[in-house]
Amino acid sequence: MLKLDCFKDRLYVYLEAGRVKKTKNKIIEFILPEIDELNENGFTLKQICESINNNDCYFKIELAPLKTTIARIRRKKRQINQDPLQSKSSSSQHNDIHIVNTSVKNQCSDDWEQILGFKISERCLTRLIKSELTTDFISNKEFPNEKRLSDFLIKYEITNKP
Repeated sequence: MLKLDCFKDRLYVYLEAGRVKKTKNKIIEFILPEIDELNENGFTLKQICESINNNDCYFKIELAPLKTTIARIRRKKRQINQDPLQSKSSSSQHNDIHIVNTSVKNQCSDDWEQILGFKISERCLTRLIKSELTTDFISNKEFPNEKRLSDFLIKYEITNKP
C-alpha cells in the first residue's frame, strides 16, 4: 500500500532529477500510477492534490487542472493503445475510397505546392479544395507562407458561408 509520504518522496526525486524544467503534464503523467494507486486505496483526488502541493520543489497544481490533465493523459493512452484498424470501417469500399482520396490529395498537394512555392499542410489543402478557388486567383494573391494563406482561407470561408 502506497502512502502519501512515499508518494511525495517519489515526486520530489523526479522533480529534482537533473533540475530540468518539466511541464505539469509530464509531471502528472509520471506520477499517474501512484495517483491511481492512492485513489484505489481510498484517498480522494483533493487529498492527493494537497499532498502534491505540499512539496519542497515549488510544484503546485489546483484540483480542476489536475483532473483535466489526468483525463487528457488517460484519453491519450487509450488512443495510443487502440488498434487503428478497429476504429475504421471494415468495409473494403470505405478503404478504397480513403485510398483514392489520399492519392488525389497527394497529387493536388504537389500541384498547389508547385503553384504557391511552399509546402502546405493537409488542413490547408482541405480548405483550398473546399473553397473551390482557382489556381489563378490564389497565385495572383501572392501569399508569402502557409500561415497567410490559411488566414485568408479561413476569412474566405467565414464570409462566403452558404
